[in-house]
Amino acid sequence: MKRIFALFLSITITALAQDAYEPAPVLKASEILKPEVLAGPNYRVLENVTTAYGRNRYTLETPWGYMSADGDPLLMQRVAEVRAMAEMENISGTEEFKTALKNAAKTPLNAAKEFIDDPGEAIKKTGKGLWKFANRTGESAKNLINGRKRGQGEDNAGKDLLGFSKAKRELALSLGADPYSTNDVFQERLEQIAWARTAGGGAFKIATLPIGGGVGMVLTAADVTQNFHQALRDLSPADLRLANKKALMEIGVEAKSADRFLANPAFSPTNQTAFVAALRSLKGVKNRTGFVALATKAATEEGDAIFLSHTAQLLAALHNGQDPLVRIVTIGDLPAAMTADGRLVLALQWDTAFWSEPAEGIIEAAIGAKLGQTGMVVALTGSITPRAKAELEKRKVALVTHILDGPQR
Repeated sequence: MKRIFALFLSITITALAQDAYEPAPVLKASEILKPEVLAGPNYRVLENVTTAYGRNRYTLETPWGYMSADGDPLLMQRVAEVRAMAEMENISGTEEFKTALKNAAKTPLNAAKEFIDDPGEAIKKTGKGLWKFANRTGESAKNLINGRKRGQGEDNAGKDLLGFSKAKRELALSLGADPYSTNDVFQERLEQIAWARTAGGGAFKIATLPIGGGVGMVLTAADVTQNFHQALRDLSPADLRLANKKALMEIGVEAKSADRFLANPAFSPTNQTAFVAALRSLKGVKNRTGFVALATKAATEEGDAIFLSHTAQLLAALHNGQDPLVRIVTIGDLPAAMTADGRLVLALQWDTAFWSEPAEGIIEAAIGAKLGQTGMVVALTGSITPRAKAELEKRKVALVTHILDGPQR
């Protein structure tokens, strides 16, 4: 009898432990996405959507193969890229494009194209004498730009000097997409059209597409958004960093600290500039310098940079809305903020929040933070399961969802 009771007790404890949290949900794209995001003329989002580490994982079926999007912001970016690629496909079928390619082949630039595309590789193939040794000497630094490793979507100095990079930026932004996207398929087509325009003098008719989520950013005011896109279009990555450094120093960040942040290759020029723009719009909020220090340390890959940039935009949206903030604080490695009336705001780039052990750890750490808070608010970019919502209500934590305009209903 004792053995039966012990077995029953063990099963009961196991069941209770399992019920303490909910499993990661498998979501349905048709149920969670806005119709205009779910499918378009050249793509559809596959039905099953998993979620982990705060990001929904989507797969798009397109004429150019399957594309993945790890998170809501990247889904918006991929959708914009597919639309842009369809327009570029139309351009590449025109007589104007074919003529431009022929013209490009006749220009002196074409002879140097191999050096422009990959100067290091070209020198390896043809290097003799001084150039051979110069290449060896510079090998370890070939991907550095002003002391910073070049990100995946950034061009080398040769392309920038010839105006090719600016042509790419103008083309991508006119098509509503991010010129610094890490999508290789998109970048390949963007380069082809931009080369024909730059070297071949092609003046193609481009159906300008709306700029918005395709650049992955939802900034808080029309003038900020306009200035953001203008800077991305007109400034090289090096010039953007200079402008961003000036902006960071204006809000109190020391020059060396600004340099360390700007040297972090996890932040593309787009994410870096949006992060700085959001911080600037947090006018009067103390300890923005602490947020910069945290971002410098915590961002080791693109997903981290997107999370931090969107968190900054979340805070800016709250601050410039109906909930003015007074100070940036940190909960472990998470940025948060205090409102004027003493509430702690935990603003999170979280696509679908569900109740898990890490989620409970985040909430309990914030509740237990000794910041003199009078209450707590969780502000999410995405949605939340009923169970997770109930757990917040039980802990008297207020909740706001869908703060930024995203792909979900």
